[in-house]
Amino acid sequence: MKRVYLIAEEGRPKELMEQWRAEYLAGMKAYRAIGQEFGAVSPMGFPFERPTGFSFSGRNQPEGWIQPQAKGFSRPKVANTADQARINAIAFPVHPEEMLSREFGMASSVKIEKDGQQSTLLLAALRAFGFCWTVRPDGELDNVIVSAPDFEEVLKDPKIRCIKWFPEGTGPEIPDGFRQVTEAEVDLIFAEAKVKREKYQSVDREMALMFDVHTPSDLFQAMGVAMKQYGRSLVVDFDCGDTGMGISMRYESEMLKVHPALEKAMFRIAPHLIKCNAQDWDETTMSSGRILWRHGEDPFLDMDDQENDWSYESYIETDMLADMEFEPEVAEQAPMLVQE
Repeated sequence: MKRVYLIAEEGRPKELMEQWRAEYLAGMKAYRAIGQEFGAVSPMGFPFERPTGFSFSGRNQPEGWIQPQAKGFSRPKVANTADQARINAIAFPVHPEEMLSREFGMASSVKIEKDGQQSTLLLAALRAFGFCWTVRPDGELDNVIVSAPDFEEVLKDPKIRCIKWFPEGTGPEIPDGFRQVTEAEVDLIFAEAKVKREKYQSVDREMALMFDVHTPSDLFQAMGVAMKQYGRSLVVDFDCGDTGMGISMRYESEMLKVHPALEKAMFRIAPHLIKCNAQDWDETTMSSGRILWRHGEDPFLDMDDQENDWSYESYIETDMLADMEFEPEVAEQAPMLVQE
């Protein structure tokens, strides 16, 4: 049967499909971890279902497990309740087929009468629905794409005399929040995502080379050039206190994560930028604020210094960077050899 592809890109479809995906990926991570403890190569099972066992190379399955079968498949013996209990304790979501029917009214099968004969198009054995997604340039997962039977094709057959969707109350309608695309469009989504990831990684490597400098002033200049060249603007939030300085950052008006090379550079230079305006400040001063650095402009500091009852709302006097130096990085010392 022909398939349709539905992107869960907004509303309840996006919420529920991403919740299921997060639980599924967490469950698979837990299965891989416990499999390593047992000496397994990987979990084994049908796609998107709870694994039924593990793959072992050779015959190195643990004691109390069945002899490896096809592709090295093994599982605890019935009497091995201890290992099986550990496996059963792993949280794992059910296949979302039931949820797609219950929450969105999507049919998983159809009974038809054609030429006086009744038949049921039931895809439970092969699963009516499939799932895929791609990865954004910064490593974040993109929208879930649902592969579903195209039951609309069934309706085009003039010889069909009656039709009934299953489960009861479901049908072929596409729910709000899903966007239908063709298989070719799905292929294009994956191809474009790959190109974007390669470009993101290339930009990160170029930035890392640009930031290979040794003074705050040189790093500030290099970061300004890179941000202007790639059209990036940074929003940097910070909180400081007894335990030091905590920093989080994002690009302004862009969903991508900050490139790792630029993030690393900002972590390094942020304290120096703040000291340009607040010269008596250090990373243990009770303070919090934000640095807004738009490409082509000087960074702007908005900070409250609770310890000294000061506030700053001004562009940063970056000329002060010329008089600053980075703290020497502490190299890991090799262990001393003691001669007897």
